[in-house]
Order: sequence, then C-alpha cells, then structure tokens
Amino acid sequence: MLLYILVAGCGQQQRSAPVLDRFSVRWPKALRLQPAMQHVSKDSHHIQTRWVSGEGPMAGEQVSVVLRQTVKGLDSTGLRTVVARLYAQALKENSSAVPVYLEQREQGGYPYVLFKVEYDAASGERTPATLYYIMDGETSRHILSVTVPQPRLSLSTTLRWANIFKGRHFVPGQLNTVTYTLVASDGRSLTVAEQDSIRRVVLHRFGGTPVKIGPQDIHVQGDNVCITMRGRFDTLAARELLERNAGIVVLPVADSTGRWLQQADAVLRRQRLGVVSPLIIAEQGSWPAVSGWIHTEDTGRVLSLLRVALPAIGLTRRVSVQLGEADEGPAAWAMYLLDTSKVILGNQDIAGCVMVEGQDDASTMTLSLTVAGAGKLADHTREHIGRFMAVSVNGQVIAAVRIMDVSKGRHLAVSGDFAVASAGRLARQIAYPYPLALRVTGVAVR
Repeated sequence: MLLYILVAGCGQQQRSAPVLDRFSVRWPKALRLQPAMQHVSKDSHHIQTRWVSGEGPMAGEQVSVVLRQTVKGLDSTGLRTVVARLYAQALKENSSAVPVYLEQREQGGYPYVLFKVEYDAASGERTPATLYYIMDGETSRHILSVTVPQPRLSLSTTLRWANIFKGRHFVPGQLNTVTYTLVASDGRSLTVAEQDSIRRVVLHRFGGTPVKIGPQDIHVQGDNVCITMRGRFDTLAARELLERNAGIVVLPVADSTGRWLQQADAVLRRQRLGVVSPLIIAEQGSWPAVSGWIHTEDTGRVLSLLRVALPAIGLTRRVSVQLGEADEGPAAWAMYLLDTSKVILGNQDIAGCVMVEGQDDASTMTLSLTVAGAGKLADHTREHIGRFMAVSVNGQVIAAVRIMDVSKGRHLAVSGDFAVASAGRLARQIAYPYPLALRVTGVAVR
C-alpha cells in the first residue's frame, strides 16, 4: 500500500523565536491518526513521533517527522528542476534505477512532487527496493520513505541515496519493524540510523538503571554504529553491544568533577600548539575514554580540531567525537578502542622507571628496557616512522607520540601533562609493575 504524506509548512522566513508549525498528514482511508496528535509545536531541531491507529499494514507503527525552523520555498518549476537532477544522479549511481513520477500539484495550496525510484535485486544489492520521495515546495522539505519486501535494506543503498539529499532534512521511512532515520544537519555530515532496532537492543542490554537515549544519540558513520548514552550502566553490556553492532560506544565520564583531569584552558592551549596528545583520559570500566571541558563559544572550533588532531590510538575504526547537550554543560568526549593485538612492549620488556622533573611543573618518565624490549622497540620504530605510538597503564593512555626516528637505546622517555607528584607515583608503580599492566601500543595512521 502506497503511503502518501503531505506536509504543509507555515511558509515563514527565519525567526529568532521558534516557529509554531501546523501541518496535516493524509493517509489512505483505512488509516487514521489519533486526534490528539494532529497538530504539534516544534523547536528548530525536534523530532515528533506519532502512532498510527486504525487498520492496515501501518497500524500500530511509529511515524516520525523531522521539523526545522528555517524554511525556503520552491515553486513548481524549481521542484521539477530538482527532481530532474535527482533522476540524473540515480542513473549515475545505478544504471538499473528506474525513476517514475507518481503525482504532482503545481497550483493551489502548496506545490509538491511525489515520485519513486525502483531498484532491481540483480543490480548487486541484497534486496530489491522501492524508494518513495515527496518534495514539498512550500518548505523545501524532502521526505524519504523506503519500502522493501524484507525487513532490512542494505546500508550502502540507504547511504548512497542519502548523499543525494545532503544538506536537507528528512522524514524517516518505515521498514516493517526497522526505521531508517536520515537527518542532515549541514552539507558536510549526515546521520543515518536503524533507530528502533538499536534502541531495543540498548534498552534490553542496559536494564536496571534508566539510560537516556534519543534519536539524536544514535548515529551511523560508515560501518560504525555510534551511540551516546547518559547515565550509569554496565560496561560489560556496552562491550557486548559494541561487538554485536561493530561500532563505537561513546561513554561520558562520571558525574563527579574530580574525574575530569584537565580544564578548558589547557585543552585549548595544547590544541593551538598542535601537540598530538590525548585530551583527558578517564577509565570507564573496560573502556578508556577521552574527555574535556570546553567553553561554549569554542565548541565549534574545538570540535573541528578534535576530529583532526586527536591521535587514533589503537582504533579499529575512526574515533567518534560528540558534544554534550546544552543542559549538561560545555563538555566534549570521545572514545578510543585500544587494539591489544598491536601491543609492542609489555611488562616483561620493562626493567625499571625513573621520573625526571622538568620546567613548569611538568615531568618526564624514563623507562628502562630489557635487551629484548629494546630490540622490539627498535624494530617497530624502524618500520613505522610517521605513525603513532601510545603508552598505557591498565588500559589508560598516559602519552601518545608520533614516531620520528628509530629507537637506538635501552631507554624510552615518556612525557605528558601529569604533575611531578603524580609522575613520581606512577614511576614507582611502573618500576614494580604488578598488578599494573603497562603497554606500548603502535597505531596505524588512518
């Protein structure tokens, strides 16, 4: 059954205050929306969800609508131009794609175009698919609905078609029990998520204590499913979720401010100097997390710096950087996954450790290596010049450096932003390492 969704916007230009947007949703006669949910108010980036009542294949399912504040109209000529461009893009992406006009209105009310693109399973995709688009000329909202004969559509198909609409906002399409939510925030980034299935896994895996999860917390980046969660939960369950979805789980640090190891000024200063080093390391059960305070006015610039300056310490995939919500304070955090298969040196390779006090309350720890450890380090640095190397204690990264030359001695100097007192304690612990686990990890530059 073809689902028609017609969205009428208020047509107003950008305002400083949130716009009250009234719209109607039309369904085939067998479907009805609950009367109390016919009209909603919105803010600039809000997702409204309603349940479909009545009879029919969509009865009892959720339908979500992404609303935005800034509107820019298109007339019928503009709509035809955009659709023609999409046709050309469809044929370029997949020669078997067949775009078909279904319905359009050029006069009266607001203009819109409804069309579909059909894919054949023989084109290389795992399942045949039909993608329905409704282009609303009044508000330039682009509505995407995906239907397939099976519950799953290949992510590559969804992402490819999402790229056509970069910089637009979408309404999710319903795929049986799976909803692909596509929300583009700007022309450079796109969020795609199997929202319902991931939420169900999370809620079941993290029972006992409520975990706040919303559509804005679930992202798919390439092959990664990235979930930002707030609250206290079982990190072992987080590991299982990660392994099941082959993605990155971003864990915020504990609520106590004592767990933050640095403040904004030091973070920004180090980024300006271009020093490649982790921001803040805090142990999150089995997961070492990197976090830091940043000023609200610096969030945009710092987030950009984080994406290019943070070293990929043992990542099996790319690092994910998230900004906290406004009511949680100006916090940023990122998750590193340490790949233990790339360990260069371990406890058996460390003969001792001493601390050397430096200037500005900084310090350096010098690791004495065994003959075997020195040989391992020399071989690794010879083969990996230009790549990163990290030093971790009990899974917590204390330093990260780029390999600039071949190591030729039996000593390894480790410098970091730790105070003299803490460096002295750490040096004594490393000198008598058990039960600590000290590792030097090599990381390929991505």
